[in-house]
Amino acid sequence: MKKRRSQVSHKTEDITFWAAMRNARLAKGLTQEQLAEKIREKADAPWISRVESGQKDISLRTALRIAKALGVDMFLDKSRLREDD
Repeated sequence: MKKRRSQVSHKTEDITFWAAMRNARLAKGLTQEQLAEKIREKADAPWISRVESGQKDISLRTALRIAKALGVDMFLDKSRLREDD
């Protein structure tokens, strides 16, 4: 059975992608609507809000598009993955 993000435990010192995305957006001075316009036509402010709050699952491709739109690098630290994730 696949675990939902809310069921996966995270260490408190780790920053989630979603929080990093919001921090980067705010640092760039972008509204949620402006970010949505940068990444795809169908995105809107409520969609960005759901992504930032972890309520919306997105693909790796979309995560990379968001990172590119924000001008930030994104990498996967395979050493931190567990088999059950």
